[in-house]
Amino acid sequence: ITTVIVSPEYRHRSIAGQMYDFLIKKFRRYNLFTRTWSTNLSHIRILISREFHEHCVLSNDRGENIDTNYFCRKPDRVSIAEYIRQYHLGGDIFFCGLLIIITAIFITVWILSSESIFHELALAIATSLMASMLCLISDIFLKIRESKNDRFINNLKKYGIENLQFNKNDLLESIIPNCREEIWISGYRLVMTGKASFRQALVTACRRSRNMKIKLLVVPPWSTAFSLVYGSEDVTMNYIKILTDLIDCRNKYNVDLQVRFTEKPIFSDTYKVDDRFITGPYLHCADTYNNRITAKDFFSLDITSPETDLYQVFYDDYMTLWNESADVLDIDRVYEKIISSADIAALQPSERINMLKSCVMPRVLADK
Repeated sequence: ITTVIVSPEYRHRSIAGQMYDFLIKKFRRYNLFTRTWSTNLSHIRILISREFHEHCVLSNDRGENIDTNYFCRKPDRVSIAEYIRQYHLGGDIFFCGLLIIITAIFITVWILSSESIFHELALAIATSLMASMLCLISDIFLKIRESKNDRFINNLKKYGIENLQFNKNDLLESIIPNCREEIWISGYRLVMTGKASFRQALVTACRRSRNMKIKLLVVPPWSTAFSLVYGSEDVTMNYIKILTDLIDCRNKYNVDLQVRFTEKPIFSDTYKVDDRFITGPYLHCADTYNNRITAKDFFSLDITSPETDLYQVFYDDYMTLWNESADVLDIDRVYEKIISSADIAALQPSERINMLKSCVMPRVLADK
């Protein structure tokens, strides 16, 4: 489907949705493909709400930071005929049937020619044909098993999970620079490490978009929750590096920056980039040698569908911590007291922590 469009005077009446409902009903046994562009969020929501999933993306296909997005919707029910057509099994089944018939002929010849020269020859040919037939049946069976794997992947997409990622950092550094509206950060791993490539990705996004909205929700390095996970490790300079970059973007590119601190230990680092959540489960472990809790993220979820329940779960999770956070960072005070200080790196960790603490105010006062 190349184009589904509604005249401007008839928009916002669910007409485009009704067009798709008609197409889905008419072609319910077929794969449906369509396309739109990455900034057409209203159209994308219509597709996602009708169980279309993103099939592929052509980056910058329609201009800088404007991608062409192809979407696919799988059939509601797949018949045997659809399986045969989808996985190109028609030729395999035809030749398998042909082999069965020819094998039956040679077996008949073998039975009827017990006193003939064709007796042993027919048996050899029949045996060879049976081996070929078994190989072909095995190949058909494997393709049917492959179709079940495809259904599993499509079920993941129905949850809004576009993919499972084994390197969250690389994924974030590839998508953050193309962010258009807002970035949410919850956790403290990338903040704590102050990774230069991650910070550069944030700066690039702010420079390209302007008027970016960034929410940073972290555990402060002086809290009990932090010491449970990272002990007495000094990471204050990495916090300051992140804050320096973000505040610089705030001043240069009119970024709406908000930073809040929570005392709750956040193990599951979560990042929202526009309408996309990058998050994942963490496995908690006890490090008895260092007397602290550790965590391992085995994989990350790439959740791209705002219409799904799973997306809403992570949205609510972030907002719950955000709304319950007690302290807010005074951005202007950080700029005056810390960033403008030339000798901040020469200070002792405890002195840097005290400087950061002096820039924190209760959220109740900040809201006033």
